[in-house]
Amino acid sequence: MATQTKVPVRSGKIGAIEIARGVAALSVALHHADTTVAWGINYKAPAEITSLGLAALESVFHEALSFGFLGVQLFFVLSGFCIHLAHKNEVPLRARSFALRRFFRLYPVYLVICVLAFAGHLVTRDGFLGPQPLQNFIGHLFFWHYADGGANAGMGASPVFWTLTLEVSFYVIYLFLAGYIRKFGIGRFVVIWLIVDAVYHFCYSGSSASFFAAQRFPLTRFGEWLLGVMLAEDFAAGKGTRFDALAGAALLGLGFFLNSALSWDKYVSFDILGSMGFFFLLRSQLSSKGGMFEHSSLGEFFAWVGCISYSLYLIHPVVFSAFKALLRTVEAPYFRFGGFLVAIMAAICLAALSYRFFEEPFHRLGRRLAMRDAR
Repeated sequence: MATQTKVPVRSGKIGAIEIARGVAALSVALHHADTTVAWGINYKAPAEITSLGLAALESVFHEALSFGFLGVQLFFVLSGFCIHLAHKNEVPLRARSFALRRFFRLYPVYLVICVLAFAGHLVTRDGFLGPQPLQNFIGHLFFWHYADGGANAGMGASPVFWTLTLEVSFYVIYLFLAGYIRKFGIGRFVVIWLIVDAVYHFCYSGSSASFFAAQRFPLTRFGEWLLGVMLAEDFAAGKGTRFDALAGAALLGLGFFLNSALSWDKYVSFDILGSMGFFFLLRSQLSSKGGMFEHSSLGEFFAWVGCISYSLYLIHPVVFSAFKALLRTVEAPYFRFGGFLVAIMAAICLAALSYRFFEEPFHRLGRRLAMRDAR
Protein backbone atom coordinates (compact mmCIF):
# COMPACT_ATOMS: atom_id res chain seq x y z
CA MET A 1 0.00 0.00 0.00
CA ALA A 2 1.18 3.52 -0.78
CA THR A 3 2.49 5.39 2.25
CA GLN A 4 1.54 9.01 2.87
CA THR A 5 3.83 11.89 3.76
CA LYS A 6 2.27 15.08 5.05
CA VAL A 7 2.65 18.12 2.87
CA PRO A 8 1.31 21.56 3.82
CA VAL A 9 -0.71 22.12 0.64
CA ARG A 10 -3.28 24.91 0.59
CA SER A 11 -6.84 23.86 -0.04
CA GLY A 12 -8.54 24.98 -3.22
CA LYS A 13 -6.98 26.54 -6.28
CA ILE A 14 -3.86 28.63 -5.85
CA GLY A 15 -4.60 32.12 -7.10
CA ALA A 16 -1.14 32.92 -8.45
CA ILE A 17 -1.06 29.69 -10.45
CA GLU A 18 -4.51 30.23 -11.95
CA ILE A 19 -3.53 33.77 -12.92
CA ALA A 20 -0.29 32.52 -14.48
CA ARG A 21 -2.18 29.92 -16.50
CA GLY A 22 -4.46 32.66 -17.80
CA VAL A 23 -1.49 34.83 -18.73
CA ALA A 24 0.20 31.92 -20.51
CA ALA A 25 -2.90 30.97 -22.52
CA LEU A 26 -3.63 34.55 -23.55
CA SER A 27 0.00 35.16 -24.49
CA VAL A 28 0.01 32.24 -26.91
CA ALA A 29 -3.44 33.13 -28.25
CA LEU A 30 -2.48 36.78 -28.83
CA HIS A 31 0.71 35.67 -30.56
CA HIS A 32 -1.22 33.41 -32.94
CA ALA A 33 -3.98 35.99 -33.48
CA ASP A 34 -1.30 38.45 -34.53
CA THR A 35 0.42 36.09 -36.96
CA THR A 36 -2.75 34.42 -38.30
CA VAL A 37 -5.52 37.04 -38.27
CA ALA A 38 -3.77 40.42 -38.17
CA TRP A 39 -0.62 39.81 -40.21
CA GLY A 40 -1.56 36.52 -41.81
CA ILE A 41 -4.05 38.19 -44.17
CA ASN A 42 -3.15 40.14 -47.30
CA TYR A 43 -3.98 43.59 -46.00
CA LYS A 44 -3.15 47.07 -47.23
CA ALA A 45 -3.09 49.79 -44.58
CA PRO A 46 -5.61 52.53 -45.46
CA ALA A 47 -4.59 56.17 -45.69
CA GLU A 48 -6.15 56.94 -42.31
CA ILE A 49 -3.68 54.63 -40.56
CA THR A 50 -0.67 55.74 -42.57
CA SER A 51 -1.38 59.46 -42.08
CA LEU A 52 -1.80 59.07 -38.32
CA GLY A 53 1.43 57.17 -37.98
CA LEU A 54 -0.38 54.10 -36.73
CA ALA A 55 1.53 51.87 -39.14
CA ALA A 56 4.58 52.27 -36.88
CA LEU A 57 2.42 51.45 -33.86
CA GLU A 58 1.22 48.32 -35.61
CA SER A 59 4.83 47.28 -36.17
CA VAL A 60 5.66 47.72 -32.47
CA PHE A 61 2.49 45.84 -31.53
CA HIS A 62 3.44 43.01 -33.85
CA GLU A 63 6.98 42.79 -32.46
CA ALA A 64 5.74 42.71 -28.86
CA LEU A 65 3.26 39.92 -29.57
CA SER A 66 5.94 37.90 -31.37
CA PHE A 67 7.20 36.99 -27.89
CA GLY A 68 3.87 35.43 -26.96
CA PHE A 69 5.45 32.03 -27.53
CA LEU A 70 6.94 32.44 -24.03
CA GLY A 71 3.57 31.30 -22.76
CA VAL A 72 4.65 27.78 -23.75
CA GLN A 73 7.66 27.89 -21.41
CA LEU A 74 5.40 29.20 -18.66
CA PHE A 75 2.95 26.36 -19.31
CA PHE A 76 5.72 23.77 -18.95
CA VAL A 77 6.69 25.08 -15.51
CA LEU A 78 3.05 25.34 -14.42
CA SER A 79 2.37 21.79 -15.61
CA GLY A 80 5.26 20.36 -13.63
CA PHE A 81 4.09 22.28 -10.57
CA CYS A 82 0.45 21.16 -10.77
CA ILE A 83 1.21 17.51 -11.56
CA HIS A 84 3.80 17.07 -8.81
CA LEU A 85 1.79 18.95 -6.19
CA ALA A 86 -1.26 16.79 -6.91
CA HIS A 87 0.72 13.53 -6.63
CA LYS A 88 3.41 14.48 -4.14
CA ASN A 89 1.75 12.49 -1.36
CA GLU A 90 1.65 9.28 -3.39
CA VAL A 91 4.63 7.14 -2.50
CA PRO A 92 4.92 5.20 -4.75
CA LEU A 93 3.05 6.92 -7.55
CA ARG A 94 0.00 4.90 -8.64
CA ALA A 95 0.52 4.53 -12.38
CA ARG A 96 -3.01 3.53 -13.39
CA SER A 97 -4.71 6.30 -11.40
CA PHE A 98 -2.21 8.81 -12.75
CA ALA A 99 -2.83 7.68 -16.33
CA LEU A 100 -6.61 7.80 -15.95
CA ARG A 101 -6.58 11.36 -14.66
CA ARG A 102 -4.19 12.56 -17.33
CA PHE A 103 -6.07 10.82 -20.14
CA PHE A 104 -9.47 12.31 -19.31
CA ARG A 105 -7.89 15.68 -18.60
CA LEU A 106 -6.21 15.98 -22.00
CA TYR A 107 -7.49 13.59 -24.61
CA PRO A 108 -11.25 14.27 -25.10
CA VAL A 109 -10.75 17.96 -25.93
CA TYR A 110 -7.64 17.19 -27.97
CA LEU A 111 -9.52 14.61 -30.04
CA VAL A 112 -12.34 17.02 -30.91
CA ILE A 113 -9.94 19.84 -31.85
CA CYS A 114 -7.82 17.38 -33.84
CA VAL A 115 -10.85 16.36 -35.94
CA LEU A 116 -11.83 20.02 -36.46
CA ALA A 117 -8.28 20.97 -37.47
CA PHE A 118 -8.08 18.18 -40.04
CA ALA A 119 -11.53 19.05 -41.38
CA GLY A 120 -10.44 22.67 -41.80
CA HIS A 121 -7.30 21.71 -43.71
CA LEU A 122 -9.25 19.33 -45.94
CA VAL A 123 -11.83 22.02 -46.77
CA THR A 124 -9.24 24.70 -47.54
CA ARG A 125 -6.95 22.25 -49.38
CA ASP A 126 -3.90 24.11 -48.13
CA GLY A 127 -1.60 21.08 -48.42
CA PHE A 128 -0.80 21.20 -44.73
CA LEU A 129 -1.69 17.54 -44.15
CA GLY A 130 0.85 16.15 -46.60
CA PRO A 131 0.38 13.48 -49.27
CA GLN A 132 -1.07 10.91 -46.85
CA PRO A 133 -3.70 12.69 -44.71
CA LEU A 134 -5.20 9.46 -43.31
CA GLN A 135 -1.83 8.22 -42.10
CA ASN A 136 -1.17 11.67 -40.69
CA PHE A 137 -4.52 11.67 -38.87
CA ILE A 138 -3.88 8.26 -37.32
CA GLY A 139 -0.51 9.53 -36.13
CA HIS A 140 -2.20 12.54 -34.54
CA LEU A 141 -4.50 10.24 -32.57
CA PHE A 142 -1.36 9.03 -30.77
CA PHE A 143 0.27 12.48 -30.51
CA TRP A 144 2.64 11.68 -33.38
CA HIS A 145 2.81 14.66 -35.72
CA TYR A 146 5.56 13.56 -38.09
CA ALA A 147 3.63 11.36 -40.54
CA ASP A 148 3.35 13.95 -43.33
CA GLY A 149 7.13 14.09 -43.73
CA GLY A 150 7.06 17.69 -44.97
CA ALA A 151 8.21 21.04 -43.64
CA ASN A 152 5.32 21.06 -41.14
CA ALA A 153 6.30 17.70 -39.65
CA GLY A 154 6.38 17.88 -35.88
CA MET A 155 4.19 20.96 -35.62
CA GLY A 156 0.96 19.08 -36.24
CA ALA A 157 -2.32 20.07 -37.86
CA SER A 158 -2.49 22.90 -35.32
CA PRO A 159 0.47 25.06 -34.24
CA VAL A 160 0.01 24.01 -30.60
CA PHE A 161 -0.16 20.24 -31.06
CA TRP A 162 3.60 19.75 -30.80
CA THR A 163 3.47 20.97 -27.21
CA LEU A 164 0.88 18.30 -26.38
CA THR A 165 3.33 15.66 -27.57
CA LEU A 166 5.92 17.10 -25.20
CA GLU A 167 3.40 17.27 -22.37
CA VAL A 168 2.38 13.62 -22.71
CA SER A 169 6.05 12.62 -22.97
CA PHE A 170 6.77 14.53 -19.76
CA TYR A 171 4.03 12.58 -17.99
CA VAL A 172 5.54 9.27 -19.07
CA ILE A 173 9.07 10.28 -18.05
CA TYR A 174 7.81 11.58 -14.70
CA LEU A 175 5.89 8.37 -14.09
CA PHE A 176 9.11 6.35 -14.43
CA LEU A 177 11.39 8.80 -12.58
CA ALA A 178 9.16 9.98 -9.71
CA GLY A 179 10.70 7.53 -7.24
CA TYR A 180 14.28 8.43 -8.23
CA ILE A 181 13.47 12.14 -8.00
CA ARG A 182 12.37 11.68 -4.40
CA LYS A 183 15.36 9.48 -3.63
CA PHE A 184 18.15 11.60 -5.08
CA GLY A 185 16.62 15.07 -4.75
CA ILE A 186 14.89 17.30 -7.28
CA GLY A 187 17.71 19.87 -7.24
CA ARG A 188 20.27 17.44 -8.68
CA PHE A 189 17.84 16.29 -11.36
CA VAL A 190 17.03 19.86 -12.43
CA VAL A 191 20.67 20.95 -12.68
CA ILE A 192 21.75 17.89 -14.66
CA TRP A 193 18.77 18.00 -17.01
CA LEU A 194 19.07 21.73 -17.70
CA ILE A 195 22.76 21.33 -18.53
CA VAL A 196 21.91 18.52 -20.95
CA ASP A 197 19.13 20.69 -22.41
CA ALA A 198 21.49 23.65 -22.94
CA VAL A 199 24.23 21.55 -24.53
CA TYR A 200 21.72 19.87 -26.83
CA HIS A 201 20.29 23.25 -27.92
CA PHE A 202 23.74 24.46 -28.94
CA CYS A 203 24.94 21.24 -30.53
CA TYR A 204 21.88 20.13 -32.49
CA SER A 205 22.21 21.02 -36.17
CA GLY A 206 19.60 18.75 -37.77
CA SER A 207 16.23 19.51 -39.28
CA SER A 208 13.74 21.58 -37.29
CA ALA A 209 11.05 19.16 -38.52
CA SER A 210 12.70 16.19 -36.81
CA PHE A 211 11.51 14.52 -33.62
CA PHE A 212 15.03 15.14 -32.29
CA ALA A 213 14.92 18.91 -32.96
CA ALA A 214 16.10 20.80 -29.88
CA GLN A 215 12.79 22.58 -29.45
CA ARG A 216 10.72 19.37 -29.54
CA PHE A 217 12.85 16.54 -28.12
CA PRO A 218 11.13 15.51 -24.85
CA LEU A 219 14.17 13.94 -23.16
CA THR A 220 16.08 17.22 -23.17
CA ARG A 221 13.23 19.66 -22.53
CA PHE A 222 12.06 17.61 -19.54
CA GLY A 223 14.45 19.71 -17.44
CA GLU A 224 12.24 22.76 -17.96
CA TRP A 225 9.20 20.79 -16.80
CA LEU A 226 11.20 19.63 -13.77
CA LEU A 227 11.52 23.27 -12.72
CA GLY A 228 7.80 23.10 -12.00
CA VAL A 229 8.35 19.99 -9.88
CA MET A 230 10.99 21.85 -7.88
CA LEU A 231 8.62 24.80 -7.57
CA ALA A 232 6.01 22.48 -6.04
CA GLU A 233 8.58 21.16 -3.57
CA ASP A 234 9.60 24.69 -2.61
CA PHE A 235 5.99 25.79 -2.26
CA ALA A 236 5.16 22.83 -0.01
CA ALA A 237 8.22 23.59 2.14
CA GLY A 238 7.50 27.33 2.22
CA LYS A 239 10.77 28.19 0.47
CA GLY A 240 11.42 31.45 -1.33
CA THR A 241 13.66 34.50 -1.11
CA ARG A 242 13.09 38.22 -1.49
CA PHE A 243 15.36 38.16 -4.54
CA ASP A 244 13.24 35.70 -6.54
CA ALA A 245 11.40 38.36 -8.54
CA LEU A 246 14.67 40.12 -9.37
CA ALA A 247 16.29 36.85 -10.43
CA GLY A 248 13.33 35.98 -12.65
CA ALA A 249 13.30 39.39 -14.32
CA ALA A 250 17.09 39.22 -14.84
CA LEU A 251 16.90 35.83 -16.55
CA LEU A 252 14.14 36.98 -18.90
CA GLY A 253 16.07 40.19 -19.53
CA LEU A 254 19.14 38.14 -20.44
CA GLY A 255 17.04 36.25 -22.97
CA PHE A 256 15.90 39.51 -24.57
CA PHE A 257 19.51 40.74 -24.65
CA LEU A 258 20.79 37.59 -26.34
CA ASN A 259 18.01 37.80 -28.91
CA SER A 260 18.12 41.54 -29.67
CA ALA A 261 21.74 42.53 -29.09
CA LEU A 262 23.52 39.32 -30.12
CA SER A 263 20.90 38.14 -32.67
CA TRP A 264 20.47 34.74 -31.07
CA ASP A 265 17.51 32.69 -32.19
CA LYS A 266 14.46 33.39 -30.00
CA TYR A 267 14.02 29.78 -29.03
CA VAL A 268 17.68 29.27 -28.19
CA SER A 269 17.56 32.49 -26.14
CA PHE A 270 14.39 31.72 -24.21
CA ASP A 271 13.69 27.97 -24.01
CA ILE A 272 15.80 27.52 -20.88
CA LEU A 273 16.25 31.09 -19.65
CA GLY A 274 12.51 31.70 -20.02
CA SER A 275 11.59 28.63 -17.98
CA MET A 276 14.12 29.52 -15.28
CA GLY A 277 12.88 33.10 -15.19
CA PHE A 278 9.27 31.97 -14.78
CA PHE A 279 10.32 29.57 -12.02
CA PHE A 280 11.69 32.43 -9.93
CA LEU A 281 8.80 34.79 -10.74
CA LEU A 282 6.25 32.15 -9.77
CA ARG A 283 8.12 31.30 -6.57
CA SER A 284 8.10 34.99 -5.72
CA GLN A 285 4.33 35.12 -6.14
CA LEU A 286 3.69 31.88 -4.25
CA SER A 287 5.81 32.91 -1.28
CA SER A 288 4.28 36.39 -0.98
CA LYS A 289 1.06 37.32 0.77
CA GLY A 290 -1.53 37.15 -1.96
CA GLY A 291 0.61 37.77 -4.99
CA MET A 292 0.42 40.38 -7.72
CA PHE A 293 -3.13 41.10 -9.00
CA GLU A 294 -4.55 38.16 -7.02
CA HIS A 295 -7.29 40.21 -5.36
CA SER A 296 -7.89 42.68 -8.18
CA SER A 297 -10.41 42.65 -11.02
CA LEU A 298 -7.57 42.04 -13.46
CA GLY A 299 -6.42 39.10 -11.36
CA GLU A 300 -9.94 37.68 -11.30
CA PHE A 301 -10.14 37.93 -15.07
CA PHE A 302 -6.82 36.14 -15.61
CA ALA A 303 -7.78 33.50 -13.03
CA TRP A 304 -11.02 32.87 -14.95
CA VAL A 305 -9.05 32.57 -18.19
CA GLY A 306 -6.74 30.21 -16.29
CA CYS A 307 -9.69 27.90 -15.61
CA ILE A 308 -10.50 27.66 -19.32
CA SER A 309 -6.86 27.86 -20.41
CA TYR A 310 -6.58 24.34 -21.82
CA SER A 311 -9.68 24.72 -23.99
CA LEU A 312 -8.53 28.18 -25.09
CA TYR A 313 -5.05 26.88 -25.86
CA LEU A 314 -6.41 24.18 -28.18
CA ILE A 315 -9.39 26.01 -29.69
CA HIS A 316 -7.87 29.36 -30.63
CA PRO A 317 -5.82 28.17 -33.67
CA VAL A 318 -8.93 26.62 -35.24
CA VAL A 319 -10.91 29.81 -34.67
CA PHE A 320 -8.15 31.99 -36.09
CA SER A 321 -7.74 29.80 -39.15
CA ALA A 322 -11.47 30.12 -39.81
CA PHE A 323 -11.22 33.92 -39.53
CA LYS A 324 -8.28 33.93 -41.91
CA ALA A 325 -10.17 31.86 -44.49
CA LEU A 326 -13.35 33.95 -44.25
CA LEU A 327 -11.77 37.40 -44.14
CA ARG A 328 -8.76 36.98 -46.41
CA THR A 329 -9.98 39.54 -48.95
CA VAL A 330 -11.28 42.17 -46.52
CA GLU A 331 -9.50 45.51 -46.64
CA ALA A 332 -11.70 47.67 -44.43
CA PRO A 333 -10.10 50.50 -42.41
CA TYR A 334 -8.66 49.38 -39.11
CA PHE A 335 -9.53 45.78 -39.97
CA ARG A 336 -6.23 44.50 -38.68
CA PHE A 337 -7.07 45.53 -35.12
CA GLY A 338 -10.81 44.86 -35.45
CA GLY A 339 -10.39 41.35 -36.82
CA PHE A 340 -7.74 40.67 -34.20
CA LEU A 341 -10.05 41.61 -31.31
CA VAL A 342 -13.10 39.79 -32.67
CA ALA A 343 -11.06 36.62 -33.20
CA ILE A 344 -9.72 36.72 -29.64
CA MET A 345 -13.21 37.26 -28.18
CA ALA A 346 -14.66 34.44 -30.27
CA ALA A 347 -11.91 32.04 -29.13
CA ILE A 348 -12.45 32.94 -25.46
CA CYS A 349 -16.23 32.46 -25.72
CA LEU A 350 -15.90 29.08 -27.43
CA ALA A 351 -13.27 28.02 -24.89
CA ALA A 352 -15.63 28.90 -22.03
CA LEU A 353 -18.37 26.76 -23.59
CA SER A 354 -15.93 23.91 -24.20
CA TYR A 355 -14.76 24.02 -20.59
CA ARG A 356 -18.27 24.15 -19.13
CA PHE A 357 -19.93 21.46 -21.21
CA PHE A 358 -17.08 19.22 -22.35
CA GLU A 359 -13.71 19.61 -20.63
CA GLU A 360 -14.93 19.88 -17.04
CA PRO A 361 -17.31 16.86 -17.17
CA PHE A 362 -14.56 14.63 -18.57
CA HIS A 363 -12.13 15.99 -16.00
CA ARG A 364 -14.54 15.03 -13.20
CA LEU A 365 -14.99 11.59 -14.75
CA GLY A 366 -11.24 11.06 -14.76
CA ARG A 367 -10.98 12.02 -11.09
CA ARG A 368 -13.82 9.66 -10.12
CA LEU A 369 -12.27 6.75 -12.01
CA ALA A 370 -8.86 7.44 -10.49
CA MET A 371 -10.32 7.56 -6.98
CA ARG A 372 -12.17 4.29 -7.59
CA ASP A 373 -9.00 2.69 -8.87
CA ALA A 374 -7.06 3.84 -5.81
CA ARG A 375 -9.41 2.10 -3.36
